[in-house]
Amino acid sequence: MTISFPLPPTLISLRNYVDGEFVSTDKHFDNISPLHGKVLAQVHEADAALVDRAVQAARKALAGPWGQTSVDERAKILHRVADVIERRFDEFVAAEVADTGRPVHQARKLDVFRAITNLRTFADLGKSAHGDFFETRTADGDNLMNYTVRKPLRSGRQHFAVEPANSLDDLEGRPGAHLR
Repeated sequence: MTISFPLPPTLISLRNYVDGEFVSTDKHFDNISPLHGKVLAQVHEADAALVDRAVQAARKALAGPWGQTSVDERAKILHRVADVIERRFDEFVAAEVADTGRPVHQARKLDVFRAITNLRTFADLGKSAHGDFFETRTADGDNLMNYTVRKPLRSGRQHFAVEPANSLDDLEGRPGAHLR
């Protein structure tokens, strides 16, 4: 069985996406397929200034509505992305094979399938993570992040907020040393 992966009818220009818009740059490179040596796309390179702009845009987004988005809503978004990739599975396989030269069976079973699985897994993990952090809301609907900080109280000794009975000795074996 022969599977062909047609080239796009026109050269694709892969630009940077920063602050809600695609940004072209003067410097770019060709993305050449290892399958046939043909150019798949021109990739625009980001310079330091564009990277800084992207970081500032990300910080602005975090301070805005995206930062107020609940864990449940973010999980739904990740699931929707996974659903779209799954619906267009063969297109993603073709793009991965053309871009990387991977065998089709690897692109199917590893790359694209794993991308879908990872998106769903991380969406669900975000909702079910316990112990390190959890999200709650105030009575008026504001989001609160509750988290655990793990750091030693002193070096070289075992300390607990509430010490169990079997840890009443210090590391040198002196009974009740921590009580002095």
